[in-house]
Amino acid sequence: MMKYKKCQSCGMPFSNDGSEETKNQVYCGHCYQNGVFTLPSITANEMKQLMKNKIVEFGFPRLIAALYTRNIHKLERWKKT
Repeated sequence: MMKYKKCQSCGMPFSNDGSEETKNQVYCGHCYQNGVFTLPSITANEMKQLMKNKIVEFGFPRLIAALYTRNIHKLERWKKT
């Protein structure tokens, strides 16, 4: 299994998600719990918007949020859809 440095659903670095990286090396604890996605029906565009809003909520400018989330659709979770 490939080991990723960031969640393949939301793009958040594993070191920042508060979960143990060894439990799941593909998705963070915010996106994936107990073997299922926490938001199973969300689309890549909806995830992108959700993450943009969270980043802005933490005090970052919208431009930084847009740059950070621009490639969410390329993560493993979204390649299948």
